[in-house]
Amino acid sequence: MQRKIIALAVASLASGAALAQTNVTVYGVVDAGYLYSSGNQPGGGSNTFSGLSSGISAGNRIGFKGSEALGNGLSAVFTLEYGLDIDSNQGIGTGGLNARQQFVGLASDKLGTVALGRQYAPGFNASARNSALDATNLAIQSNLSVLSGMSITPNSPARFNNAITYTSNNYSGLSFSAIYGFGEEGVENSTSDGGKYGVGANYANGPINVDLVYQGRQDVVIPATDTTPKNPTGKDINEWYLGGSYDFKVVKLFASYQELYS
Repeated sequence: MQRKIIALAVASLASGAALAQTNVTVYGVVDAGYLYSSGNQPGGGSNTFSGLSSGISAGNRIGFKGSEALGNGLSAVFTLEYGLDIDSNQGIGTGGLNARQQFVGLASDKLGTVALGRQYAPGFNASARNSALDATNLAIQSNLSVLSGMSITPNSPARFNNAITYTSNNYSGLSFSAIYGFGEEGVENSTSDGGKYGVGANYANGPINVDLVYQGRQDVVIPATDTTPKNPTGKDINEWYLGGSYDFKVVKLFASYQELYS
């Protein structure tokens, strides 16, 4: 009973502040172009595409974020961000919205920020900061990490549903973040989980940026393939990441290393 009262109090506070919001930012990306591609398919035959493609260099999105001062250094904050596919009307309209982020929280000048909802795990921003092409679709690190089944990636696998996060304030360039996503899905014969978690540390001061991240997924059910049977009991999958960059002004160097094990 106590847990329910606390949850309702936080939700009411954040939603009430949103209704009276005076500090709201609208942001987004609109990116599209003509694409022609041709190549062999893994199973044989060839595939050719000619047409418009939405989000070639970056995923299209529209977002709303804001804060409302509550006094004594405390603010209610929120972010609502949704993906758009502008060439096929997937977004506001017929196709519906695909949530990238949606959360509410409380931010303190002294203690940091706690938020609830669909949010970025520490590995999202860390891997984006230490890539020359950031979180765009053209980034090599972005594509390799997704193809390797990693959650430390500047892509959708690093967005956790049902999550509670803590983000510290900045202490002379040093900051910390943590996330726990409650395992509320549990659909059989799919990749589901009993929970996801992650912790990260970032140091950014002058030309130097360094990130260290550890993330884990609990009781992951592996679906059956042509060569491997389904694992009905699930297993834990863990990852770690170390990345950094140095800005020489005329050139900026990036380096990162990450590993997945179970």
